[in-house]
Amino acid sequence: MNDHKAFVLGSLATIRIQERGAQVEPTAAQAQRSVKILKIVFIVSFVLLIEVTFRFLHPSSAHPSPAMEMAISMVALSSVALGFLAPKFLTHGVQDVTKKTAQSTPVKRWLTSCILSLALFESCILFALVLRVIGARTWIVELLDAVGLIALLVWNPGTPPSEDSGMNSQG
Repeated sequence: MNDHKAFVLGSLATIRIQERGAQVEPTAAQAQRSVKILKIVFIVSFVLLIEVTFRFLHPSSAHPSPAMEMAISMVALSSVALGFLAPKFLTHGVQDVTKKTAQSTPVKRWLTSCILSLALFESCILFALVLRVIGARTWIVELLDAVGLIALLVWNPGTPPSEDSGMNSQG
């Protein structure tokens, strides 16, 4: 079985190449290709959520308090900031611990940080969906949607590290 045919996208627990019972770790090129595909999938997911949000979900007649809108908006914007910053913070903290385990490799840690970033950007869009459902002002919902989309489009995962290097290549 070819490596290219056997490669499966999924969580780190399932990203393995099964070849005659032996587990072969994904290469840097395969991980980078996976992240590119995941980024496209998250952008398509954004488009579908926007379609659902504005076509099928009608805001509640009761409007939330401005303090509630502000709190949810701040959490959403914080998730975008964390999408850019958290992988850098996380890799420095867990790098020493994970180097000691045989299952952790620099490519896996890089892939995990990329998935974390994409999930945090998507969470901003989901917070906008929640605000729409509870009846928040439309401009706030649209602003959070725009911030989430811009973050997805601007974000660059960098290049995956080689097996002997650290996690310094996330951008």
